[in-house]
Amino acid sequence: MFFLTSMWIKIVYHIVFGIISIKKAIVNKGPTCDNNEMCYEFCIGCDNIIIYIPTVIISLSVCFFFLMMSSLLLYTHIKNYLANRTTNERLSSNKKGSKNRLKKS
Repeated sequence: MFFLTSMWIKIVYHIVFGIISIKKAIVNKGPTCDNNEMCYEFCIGCDNIIIYIPTVIISLSVCFFFLMMSSLLLYTHIKNYLANRTTNERLSSNKKGSKNRLKKS
């Protein structure tokens, strides 16, 4: 569960800093790196805002997709942990209960 939680937090971290980066690029109307050589070395299109903003938007859309999937997985994992069962045990007990109700009718 620790791995899923840390992965979810990392995705949220990337989304937040991606949004801050876009805001900073729009407000400054230019590069987002503040004379930092390492930033320029690893940044794609930091000098060109026309390339930079779509690149960050694509990155954010991928992050949102992974956020949805990891949120669903984390929710299921927490639900199973609180029920002290696996998904298979939890779902199979629901099926048995519905079959018994159908037989009684």
